Amino acid sequence: MDTKSFIASDPACWIGRGRTAEHAEMIAAAWRAYPDLPNDAPLDLRMARTRERVIAMRPVTDAIARQTESERQARNFAFTHAKVSRGGGTRLDQAILIGRTDHGYDWNEAVEFANGWYAAQAGWDARGPVKPLVGCPDPRLVSAYHKGFREGGGNIDDLFDTARRANLAAHRTASEAPDRKGLSSRPRPSTWPQPSHAARPTPWSKRLVLMGAREAEEGLVDTIRQAPGAHQATIIMICPTRGFRNADDAAPAGSLGDPLRGREFEDILIAAQDQDLAVADAHAGALPLCRTMERLRHTRLLQRAQLQTWIARGLEVGQVTGAGHIRWGKAINGLTGRLGEFTARYAGPAQPRGHRIVIEVDGGRLATGYFDVQYQPLDPEAVISNRARLRAEMAALLRSFAASTRLPCNQPSLL
Repeated sequence: MDTKSFIASDPACWIGRGRTAEHAEMIAAAWRAYPDLPNDAPLDLRMARTRERVIAMRPVTDAIARQTESERQARNFAFTHAKVSRGGGTRLDQAILIGRTDHGYDWNEAVEFANGWYAAQAGWDARGPVKPLVGCPDPRLVSAYHKGFREGGGNIDDLFDTARRANLAAHRTASEAPDRKGLSSRPRPSTWPQPSHAARPTPWSKRLVLMGAREAEEGLVDTIRQAPGAHQATIIMICPTRGFRNADDAAPAGSLGDPLRGREFEDILIAAQDQDLAVADAHAGALPLCRTMERLRHTRLLQRAQLQTWIARGLEVGQVTGAGHIRWGKAINGLTGRLGEFTARYAGPAQPRGHRIVIEVDGGRLATGYFDVQYQPLDPEAVISNRARLRAEMAALLRSFAASTRLPCNQPSLL
């Protein structure tokens, strides 16, 4: 940290680190009232001064905690309300909103109200709210759970209540089973999981992306096209008021079936949120059933990381790579990654410049004698120039070795 630019007694210093003007002034005031003692001061005096400053800042730290909690609850309610508005919410989500609207519950209380309501509707016994790791359950949560249980039709004083509700739940499930005639068998894109390393790598020519307008404005099309071989992927733009169009075609938008007609896909990614995602849900029947169907989820930052995971699974023409989850770890001397029998290890600086990566098997032996599908030997040692690319380069090497063979098939004398 640059101590010359970090002046704790200046409110601007804390504003620049994300605090509000009010909170920044309170923190700076505490630092002005209780500044650090010189380094040559006795240790007990310096520790006492730190405790005094912590006590002085307690009101502002409590206020920040309350603000953070309020923002968390607002985000959770907004997300749940948006999901229900799109028609994708469950009965549990609807019960959460009822708890907030009808009873004025905060998020934690509304969740326990919904849990109690759902337990009663499903014919379960009343279990009470989730117990914290330390201490007793919050009485407010206990009250909210039992209120939801009663409103859901539960009666803990009735000996035969559970059996009665279980019978009602079974009857309700049978009577409310939807008539699936004419409905799409395709799962809605909003229910698809996020990209992961568990899915098999797929040639770019068999990959499809449905992208919303916001994602296109943020440059996701260019991000995908920069990957080797990604020009073969099909990217369809979602135009909520005009239909769908190919990202590489300036022709007017039309139906989703037009750009997909006659094509075969094995991997579909939905890069859309909110209204664009609702449009994708409405046209789920036009999407082909594939081995891998995923969508970008959660925050913008997580979506970018998920997109990189999805891009990394693309295969160029003639390329073969290993699939599976890479187990990352920190060794004493640097980063390590494991995939199957292979271990990638950072081996320190290279001479005269760069950074070394080695691939090992059998607890430390170099992975020599392995060949790719083109019968070319794989080098278990590599040198990279940018250490920021260390994890990506290690992952690429691991997947290359995971798809390798011990002996080249074009040398019968070795078989």
